[in-house]
Formats: sequence, C-alpha cells, structure tokens
Amino acid sequence: MFKLIAVAVLLTEAHAVEFQFVNNEIGAVWVGIQGNPDKENLADGGFVLEAGAVTSVQAAEDWAGRFWARTYCDASSNHCLTGDCGDRLQCQGNGGAPPASLAEITLKGADGLDFYDLSLVDGFNIRIAFEPVDGTGDGGEYSCKKATCNYYFNDDCPEALRLTSDAGVVVGCKSACLAFDTDQYCCRNSYGTPDTCKSSDWPTDYPSYFKAQCPDAYSYAYDDHKSTFTYATSSALELRTLDANDDWSGHFWARTWCNEDNNHCLTGDCGNKISCSSADFTPPVTTVELSFGETDQYYISLASGFNILAEIYPVDGNGDCSSASCQSRINKDCPDALKVDTEHGVLACKSACVAFDTDEYCCRNDYASADSCRSDSWPNSYGTFFGDRCPNANLSPYDSHATYTCRADTYEINFGG
Repeated sequence: MFKLIAVAVLLTEAHAVEFQFVNNEIGAVWVGIQGNPDKENLADGGFVLEAGAVTSVQAAEDWAGRFWARTYCDASSNHCLTGDCGDRLQCQGNGGAPPASLAEITLKGADGLDFYDLSLVDGFNIRIAFEPVDGTGDGGEYSCKKATCNYYFNDDCPEALRLTSDAGVVVGCKSACLAFDTDQYCCRNSYGTPDTCKSSDWPTDYPSYFKAQCPDAYSYAYDDHKSTFTYATSSALELRTLDANDDWSGHFWARTWCNEDNNHCLTGDCGNKISCSSADFTPPVTTVELSFGETDQYYISLASGFNILAEIYPVDGNGDCSSASCQSRINKDCPDALKVDTEHGVLACKSACVAFDTDEYCCRNDYASADSCRSDSWPNSYGTFFGDRCPNANLSPYDSHATYTCRADTYEINFGG
C-alpha cells in the first residue's frame, strides 16, 4: 500500500518580496532604507553598494517604505554630502537629508495592489529607476511598468537650487521647498491643498524643470497622481505529489535563496545537489515531520530553527486529523543572537541549540530526556519566543505538545504563504 504526500511551495512567497539594488554609477553609493511606521527598516537601514554591484534585500509581503542613494560618502566619519542619515552606515530608522532622489513603495495596498513611485519632492542627487519583475499589470501606461529618472540634473541645476561641495562641485539639486522654505513652495498652511498649491502659480515654476526631464517622477507635493505606478505580484503555486510506503517516516524542509549555478542554498542546504539523496539539511530550517503506522503522527518542528512558513494536514483522514502549522514570519523579529543576517537581510532564525551548541539547549547528555530538557527552564526564553509565535509547533527534540495523529492516505504539505 502506498500513501500520497502532496508538497506545495508558493514560489513568490517563499522569500516574501525581494528588492534588487543595482549601482550603475562609476563609484560607490550608500543605500538608505527607511520603513514606514510599524514597518521594518530593511538591512538595518542601509549598506554600501559598489560600482557595478548588485545586492538583494528581502521584505515582508506587506512592507512599505522608501529607498535612496547617499553620495560622496566618507567612511571615516560615516557622513555623506547627499542623503545623509547621521554618522552611520546603516540608517536604523533615520531618513535621508535632502536633496535626495527617492523610490517609494507600498506592498499589498488598496485592492491588494503594490504602489510604487519615484519622488523628486525632496530634490535630486542621483539618477534612479524602479521596475517590477514578473508582475501582473492591466496593460495601462502606469501598470507594472518601469519608472525612471535618467536625467542628471546636477549638470544644469538652476543656480538657486544647487547644493555644492566645498570644492565647488554640484552634488545635488534642491527642491524649491528646500531651497526657499516658503509656505507656497512647500504647499503648507494656506497653500496646503491641491487647489491652492499649483506649481504653475508659483513665482518660478521649478517643478516644471524637473518634470520636463523626468515625467515619471513626482516633482512637488501636489504633483499629479499619474506618477504612481501599480502592479500585482505574480503568485505561482507549484504542487508535486510523492508516493511513500505505508511504514515510511522522515522529514521535509524547504531550501531558500538557492543558486542554480552551484546548487547551494543559503538556508536548508544539503550540499551541491538538487536531490538531497541521503544528505540531511543544514540548519536553521523549519521541518515537517511525518511517520506512518497504525496511527500516523505528524508535526512542525522548530528544533532546528526557522526559515520559512510551513503547514501539514491530512486529506480526508480518520481521527483528530488537525492541521499542524507555523504561520508567523519569525525572521522579521528574530533575536539578534539567533539571526542568520546576510546582505539579503535576515534569512532564518536559529534555534538555541544551533546558536549556542550547549547540552541544555541541545537536549543531550544530562538533558537527554523529556523531563530534563524543558525549554521553559532554559537560561534564556528562546523557547517562549518561538512558542508564542508558533504554538502549533514542537520546539525541541523532546517536545511533543504539538504532535498530531490521524489515519489518512494523503497528506498535503505547504511551504510559504
């Protein structure tokens, strides 16, 4: 007799959303990142991007915030002439000092669409573009299209708007609000509405200078809404069905951030191979454990840490047959001591055993029993951290509180979501 195991991976959700940064300038820039209120500051707020380099950062599917490039930066002081966020490489929640070209995005906004734009409301410091990859649009001019500002305003910036270095080099082009700080140019107080703040009524229509060369970008606070682009993320669900003997037992896991050139993955790696054969995973990794017998047993385990959402449930089974799952995005608030923190962001969250390798955390030697290995008695409350977020998962080798039983011919396993 054989049983069926259906393994599903939601491809676009396995890494949530990925932002790729490309530096096409001739020198290094320092990327700045600021999440909106209650949103994560990705990559702790910034990193160095060398000329010609490409770096990716992972974000939650509902993230919102802004990106900008800091230019003319000094590694000895951590200050930059444009886009500066204080004496730090990672902005850690600070915004960038204008003038700075901005890329802004809201994921999963109204009607589930992603909204993105380029903004020169705070002035210009560098050419910038924003383009969705593999998204779904409606064919409209502003649906799922590349937004770009490819004109170098510093070359002919109006004199009144220039930001110059001590050497006399124009390093940025200010907005009228930044340069003159008047209510009219800043669209505030009696000019604080779209009807009262029209650049065509200003003493000098500076936004038209920016808009003429970069029509895709917002040029002032009440610029027309047509510079907002939208797209829908493509969601591809890949399903694969496996046969197993009715006495089979083992575990499943998802490998993430994989490189097809060398067959290695940043989490869950099993060597330079696609089919792991008998090779086990490299933690941290979320595992789905399953054992067939007179009564089948199954559960989600975080004993080796967490890297991705996971779920298992029986199809048309007999018995309790509840779903076992871990549906909390643990990576986003993983304790510092447990983080797998890379240039792509936090990709996984280690278990205490993986992080510290002590007998107590690893439930071995004097702690190798259910009575002696209790996560609620550990030196730090790491078990509580995981348990609060995924109460339907087992946390250590001797934890069985979330082990489920059933008798079914088919089980479905989902990763991502």
